[in-house]
Amino acid sequence: MRYRFIGQLILLGIFIGVPVNALAEDINAVLDWSDKRKLGTTVSGKVTKLHVRPGMHVKAGEVMLELDPRYFKVRQSLAKARMDAARLQMEEAQREQERAIELFDRTVLSVFDRQKADIDLASATASYAEVKAEYEEARLDMEYSKIVAPYDGIVLNVNSAAGEVVVNENSSVTLIELARGDEMLARTFLSSDQLSKITLGQQVRAAFRGQWVDAEVHSMSLEADTTDPQTIRYLVTARLKVSPDDSARAGEVSAIRLPD
Repeated sequence: MRYRFIGQLILLGIFIGVPVNALAEDINAVLDWSDKRKLGTTVSGKVTKLHVRPGMHVKAGEVMLELDPRYFKVRQSLAKARMDAARLQMEEAQREQERAIELFDRTVLSVFDRQKADIDLASATASYAEVKAEYEEARLDMEYSKIVAPYDGIVLNVNSAAGEVVVNENSSVTLIELARGDEMLARTFLSSDQLSKITLGQQVRAAFRGQWVDAEVHSMSLEADTTDPQTIRYLVTARLKVSPDDSARAGEVSAIRLPD
């Protein structure tokens, strides 16, 4: 009878699709975003194009918001013109220095004039470096006037609209909140004994919409949650892969299955 009972347990485990393990623990958890970012521009300007709405899926590199580009184009064009002029002056100073070296070697040019050619070249080179930096700054401002998706994700919130003016004087204003769409975190609290059963990066199982899926221990808090003085618990998260088509949401019920 004992062996028949064990065999029935094994068949039951196979039928429900989970391993028979009397020591395994299933701990209730809640899904959360694995990576949520607050995005904004580093420059000020007027929003002219808004390409996303909350709930939309975006691809990495996709432009989600744009400021009026005209001001940035003018700055970039002006900086480029100044850079081109400074480059010509630097090249002319280089030629003058080469002539000065040749004349000095032939003892036709004085030491003062020879040194002056070096100084003029150094000054022209410094001027060129300065305006080149201004051009690079204008080019970056043009790039930073757009908000681009850093990864495939889902738009959580949009805090702007076309026509609004964005002012980033002391800090960047959050315009779009984005979360990864291909992975989630199962968050739960464990006791010290439960925590001792796992390590960072360890493979575990997590529940996602009625199914057990592969996951790994992503983080383990070293400070206890003291909300309830009678219960010492530590925050633990497990990372699991999901499909963007699943449209997973933070706050969904989950669970983490601890190993024996």
